Amino acid sequence: MSVSRVYVEKKPEYATVSATLTADVKTALRLKQLNSIRIINRYDAQNISEEDFEYSVKNVFSEPAVDTTYDHMPPTDEDETVVAAEYLPGQFDQRADSCAQCI
Repeated sequence: MSVSRVYVEKKPEYATVSATLTADVKTALRLKQLNSIRIINRYDAQNISEEDFEYSVKNVFSEPAVDTTYDHMPPTDEDETVVAAEYLPGQFDQRADSCAQCI
């Protein structure tokens, strides 16, 4: 089986963590020109069927009422910069562990 991937982002009206992070970064780094920060979580799943993956997208990886899902990285504007972060090998990732348990 191959690796299936989904990107999940909160809809703008529910993106409170993004708004808080934007305010914190603007204050801490004095970046007056910063408008917003988008948080997009990427989930990779392997060794599950396509049917199970589609079910997991709607019931484990996202909440359809408050999240938007993408099957590819959403496009960015010219004035946007992408920064990626991930846990180090051996570091505990609670989100990944919870998803694995739910699936």
